[in-house]
Amino acid sequence: MTSSEAPRRARAVKSVEFFDLREPVYLLDDDARATSSAVVVWRPLGYFLLAVLWFILAVIALAVTIAVLPWRLSAEDVGPLGDAPGLVGAGVIGGLIALLIVGPVVGAICGVFVTVSVGSFLSASTYFVRSLRPSYRGEKLSFSARSRGAEATGPASLFGFGTAFSLIPVRLTRWTKIVTILTAQGLVVNVTLWVLGAWWGWFYFFTVGWLLWPAEGAAAVVCTIVSVALFAVFLYFVWRNRREYPDIMPSAYRGTPYERSWPNRPQQKAARTAKAPARKGSRTS
Repeated sequence: MTSSEAPRRARAVKSVEFFDLREPVYLLDDDARATSSAVVVWRPLGYFLLAVLWFILAVIALAVTIAVLPWRLSAEDVGPLGDAPGLVGAGVIGGLIALLIVGPVVGAICGVFVTVSVGSFLSASTYFVRSLRPSYRGEKLSFSARSRGAEATGPASLFGFGTAFSLIPVRLTRWTKIVTILTAQGLVVNVTLWVLGAWWGWFYFFTVGWLLWPAEGAAAVVCTIVSVALFAVFLYFVWRNRREYPDIMPSAYRGTPYERSWPNRPQQKAARTAKAPARKGSRTS
């Protein structure tokens, strides 16, 4: 190997290095990690306020996703759902059409709000704790990156504007990787979340509907079986897609240690490509 080839080889090895995150990995260079003494003093308050804000939003998102609809429809001033003026005479077909259309849309929207709010609350809480520890005093705790194209969830992408992805960890550990993955599910437009949201929406609206209609006798038994089946399918897709969650990330994360670290799977394509010429040569020799 010549001297000019050595640096290129070293860079190639570094570019495919995989991190198991048993030790922290930095996502910013040394110069970019520096922070001022004023920031160190005030950032605990900032992260605490962010944690409180995202906690409130997470509670609201979870309440809307799970509790608000049955709570409102079961109020004392509301009779059986089947006697509601807008549903009398609608029939089973009309109810099923509404279920098929409304369920996936509401379920996916709720999925976005839940993942972003819960993930951001966990991230802000983590940085608040880190801001109180002397071992983190000399470095930034988080940073932001801009979205590219129409990858970000929300109205900004519809009009061609970028969105800021915030609370990205400077010091990447297994815990901060997990909460960042959770947040990314809602921040980045992805089919996986919409599939999960669709099944959750179908299960939720169907179950709330027949409980508050209410279905009785044999119909209640059949509806219970259908609800259990819908929830089982939802759990199946959650488990089936478990390997896809780490790969859903903003474009700004691509090519960084975030992409090449646990629980993402190491890329073996480069290694297979490198071995291919050797195998070809061995056949011709």
